[in-house]
Amino acid sequence: MAKKQTLVGNSIVLKEVNRVRLLNELWFNDSYSRAELSKKTGLDAKTITNICNELLAEKLIVVDKIVVAGRGRPSEMLKLNPKAMYSVGIDVGASHITAIIIDFAGNVIDRQSVSFKPIKSFNFVVKKLDALIEKLLDSFPKRNRIKGIAVGVPGILDRKDGVVIDSVNFDKVASFRIVDHIKKMTRLPVSLDESSRMMALGELWFGGHGNIENFISVDLGYGIGMGIIQNGLLYRGVNEMAGEIGHIMVNPNGLKCRCGKIGCLETIVGGKALSDVALSCDFEKYSVKSSGGKAIFELAEKGNKKAIKVLEEVGYSIGIAIANVITLIDPGFVVVGGGLTNASEYIFEPLQNAVKKYSVSSFRKNSGVIQSELGNDACALGAAIMPVKEYFESENIRL
Repeated sequence: MAKKQTLVGNSIVLKEVNRVRLLNELWFNDSYSRAELSKKTGLDAKTITNICNELLAEKLIVVDKIVVAGRGRPSEMLKLNPKAMYSVGIDVGASHITAIIIDFAGNVIDRQSVSFKPIKSFNFVVKKLDALIEKLLDSFPKRNRIKGIAVGVPGILDRKDGVVIDSVNFDKVASFRIVDHIKKMTRLPVSLDESSRMMALGELWFGGHGNIENFISVDLGYGIGMGIIQNGLLYRGVNEMAGEIGHIMVNPNGLKCRCGKIGCLETIVGGKALSDVALSCDFEKYSVKSSGGKAIFELAEKGNKKAIKVLEEVGYSIGIAIANVITLIDPGFVVVGGGLTNASEYIFEPLQNAVKKYSVSSFRKNSGVIQSELGNDACALGAAIMPVKEYFESENIRL
């Protein structure tokens, strides 16, 4: 077994960690004086001064304002320089593509989105993606300041080679080299990750959850996915397959899933399952023209008892799966997002009831299940942080 490298005594590593610590304080807060940064980080005044001088020279931070208090020396209030660089995050969903540009301080500079009916061929989706990227970049005057692009796609990926191997949302993916495709088009650095993991990053960096750095994010879309945040870092698993909550068995006598197993969560609450249920609903009587889960929601809104019961069962099944995950990893809390949360008035109460019934009691004392406040932008925001995340993490150490 390789010997673990320690941080103590390694001045280069310590310096990098201290930079990360300082930049994190400025990300999650507005502005601080050097004295306040010293107090917040626990670093001595000399170290803070040296790091701040370096970051000012690199234009990663700027002086926000000068504060004069009494007869003492005026204090420079420092903050992240929003114009230092920009990054792009893209969410490729089953029925939409959303692209967001953020600045170095995490402010959303531009947002473009396109919607379409699920499920289309992946070639169709790629054409929509190309058009959206071109529109986004053409309207952005500081293209040369973009650090990179990250894209979130649901399914089985080869993240390192930038390949979408398969996706339940699309047909005929055929191991598409999406990273190379976007690189050739934009001439910018591009990275790829699974959309549910990107959503979890969005919750970590933009969700407003304070200092909580252990939680799970459940993505209730056409497919059902999950991202795991452990000690402020994204957990992918040995085979980068962590978070496949859609394939937790919730009904041993249920239907066969696309993965080959019986009774997976997706056979009850996934997009295909809801589309099959929707076919048996009375559309003509209620004048509903939508399809799939959206049609069931609209029927429920119009008082259809069958649709309401279906959504309640969906919520309860999701709650059982979440309770199983809670029992295994004891997260700080669970945040639920994705398209199905549009029907939260029908699914959320039974979801919580199932979590309470099947999870260990200690979870209910210290945390709970909440709905995401990021709406449809969680994945794109999580993707947008990827190109600049290196400034806020050091060798997988986030402080």
